[in-house]
Amino acid sequence: MKTNSVQISHITTALLVIIGVLTGVLLTMLSSYFYNPNYTITDTYDHYVVACSSNSMGQVIDCDDLVYIEPVGKLKLGDIYVYYNEDKNSNVTHRLVYCLDKDCNQTIFKGDNNKVAELVNKSQILGRVKEVKYR
Repeated sequence: MKTNSVQISHITTALLVIIGVLTGVLLTMLSSYFYNPNYTITDTYDHYVVACSSNSMGQVIDCDDLVYIEPVGKLKLGDIYVYYNEDKNSNVTHRLVYCLDKDCNQTIFKGDNNKVAELVNKSQILGRVKEVKYR
């Protein structure tokens, strides 16, 4: 009888360990699904939601704030846009600081906290920031 209760105890412990490991794996998978160190875009009705993951925009947009964007339309100096950076393989949220031609096909963007600006083609721009939801 003592052997049976010891075996049941060992089986129960093993099952609890397996359940714990599976729970840990599931939580890890879910956290990596919901957290992306790069920007993530989710399609919504008439705009996109972008999770900002750096502090390059300083006081305007903090890390992990949600940024709603709308279609680009006509580019306007001083507005904040989201564009795709091929070198970093990620989306970037920065302010438009200069157009190199009258149609703004070649633009200069800069994060408010950054010292260096970036050359961005108009085709890389995903949308204009419409609203920021602070977390």
